[in-house]
Amino acid sequence: MDMQAFGAAKKYAEQISPAFGFNMGTSLIDYRIGLAERAITPCKIYLLGDSITRGSYTSDEPNTAWGSLLRISLQAKYGNAGVGWINALEATFPAGAKPRASMGTGWIQAAGTKSGYGGGYLNSNGAVTALTFTFTGDKFTLVYVKGPTGGNADVKIDGTSVGTLNCNGASATFNNYQNFTGLTNAQHTLTITPATTAPIMVQGIIAEISAPGVQVHKMGMASYTSIDWNNTNTKSAWSGKPPHLTFITLGVNDGGLGTGLANYRTNMDALVQFWLGLGSSVILMPLMRGGSAWTSAWPDFVNVNYDLAKKYNVGLIDMYAAWNKDYASMQTRGLFGTATEDFTGNSGTNTAHPGDKGHRYMANIIERFLL
Repeated sequence: MDMQAFGAAKKYAEQISPAFGFNMGTSLIDYRIGLAERAITPCKIYLLGDSITRGSYTSDEPNTAWGSLLRISLQAKYGNAGVGWINALEATFPAGAKPRASMGTGWIQAAGTKSGYGGGYLNSNGAVTALTFTFTGDKFTLVYVKGPTGGNADVKIDGTSVGTLNCNGASATFNNYQNFTGLTNAQHTLTITPATTAPIMVQGIIAEISAPGVQVHKMGMASYTSIDWNNTNTKSAWSGKPPHLTFITLGVNDGGLGTGLANYRTNMDALVQFWLGLGSSVILMPLMRGGSAWTSAWPDFVNVNYDLAKKYNVGLIDMYAAWNKDYASMQTRGLFGTATEDFTGNSGTNTAHPGDKGHRYMANIIERFLL
């Protein structure tokens, strides 16, 4: 081996962590700076992924998914600046998922689009019933869509009107934010009630606490692939709220739904470049191998993540390796959830989704790099 090859091999060996991490040093500078400045502005972490990031098949999605457990641990050490993102699409989730949003009769998930801060939005669709959120904090931001047919809505906190939401604009835009402050730091009920049948289009809210600390914004949607998050309108919504660290945990659905390796590489490359361009540290996190044939090429998808980590000097946490690169051995250890979404979080024979035990295992591995 010549000296150049030896140097490259030595550098690679130094980048590998025994705790399933790769290149987790200087790649996290912007995150570390965000932590240091958390008394001035919250350190914000975005989790971009699919139903596993959402926490499907856990007993309590807002609190037992790996991202929720990560938030709880980070806030215990560095301070609680609020729960962060609450997706309006939670109103479409089954009750067992413990959604923090609910919608009155007539509201719908916007058809034919996955645009928006959290991968979509709700449309009142002529209804004059309320969209409701529950959250804890002393301030929040409404993230919404404007368009030529948009209307106005009354915004109330705990039954008291605090303002009006105006969804009318010359063209469709997604990077619209309306801030509401001055609340007590407590649990609140927010209602958004259309004034007329003109559409109100809500992506979600960002719930915050005016205190030094960390926010973890969980943006995982069932069946989403790498192309779904490469949406111009979604990126437009994100650009107004750049984080200090972004996790990208995609690929399981790409493998299962036929995205193809070349397209997956292109999509992931674009996402990494986008977040780096916003000044965010990036951690790629290829997930565990599933138990069915649709993930048979999974090692190739994992290798794409390693290639991009080297290309752009970003971090990587290898859940594929952490889960022993094998479905059966980890299923017998109880890390996968039930075959049907029974919302118990119990262990079972699900071929892709972890149960509560699996999410705790994931969070424990991730925490080592961020605490």
